[in-house]
Amino acid sequence: MKKIAKLESHIMQKIYYPHQPNMLFLIIMISISCFLSVWLFLKWQASGNWLVLIPAVFFVILFIFFSRPLIEWRQIDIEDGCITVFKRFCKPLKFKISDSLYQIVLKNEDIRSFRFRVNDKRVQISPVTYKEGTEMTEKIVAYMKKHKMVVEFVSI
Repeated sequence: MKKIAKLESHIMQKIYYPHQPNMLFLIIMISISCFLSVWLFLKWQASGNWLVLIPAVFFVILFIFFSRPLIEWRQIDIEDGCITVFKRFCKPLKFKISDSLYQIVLKNEDIRSFRFRVNDKRVQISPVTYKEGTEMTEKIVAYMKKHKMVVEFVSI
């Protein structure tokens, strides 16, 4: 009997990943923008012309823009009424749904995001940005119904 309960709790655990950007495209764009930034910087050093730095700054901004999805990778684990948010290079944040959920954002009767208050931090989880986000929404809503939670709804 304990094995069945343990198996069911393991099956109920689900990790949600964000929609994956096309990694090949990201790597190519990061490489191109990095190469062009360095090339323009070296050209500026050789010529001393400040106008060469304008496109170099543009390519540095592109480098940062395309690197961001790789740096801020986030995944969510929902199990037993607790949500754990894992971020790359950060300590995981774990909190209970019943203690933290304070607001749900709706758009045309669709749930756009859940807002949580954890300690002094505010965390927003938007199921739209995750693979199987509807399943994540159903899981949180089912938990809310089961525990008869009352939260504020905001319409945008």
